[in-house]
Amino acid sequence: MWLVSLVAVYPLVLVFQAFVVPMVSSWPLAAKAALFPLVLLTLMTYVIMPVVTRVLRRWL
Repeated sequence: MWLVSLVAVYPLVLVFQAFVVPMVSSWPLAAKAALFPLVLLTLMTYVIMPVVTRVLRRWL
């Protein structure tokens, strides 16, 4: 499950860093620091992991 989570998180982090971080570069540090886990954890919990788990159910 660790490997599956890593494979799911890594592309999401890359996309977040490439597209979202430049848009919020002027935000205060606390706001930027709060945005990253809020977006990442929400997407992982409700979008990414259910799909990945369904696709890899036989392997898991």
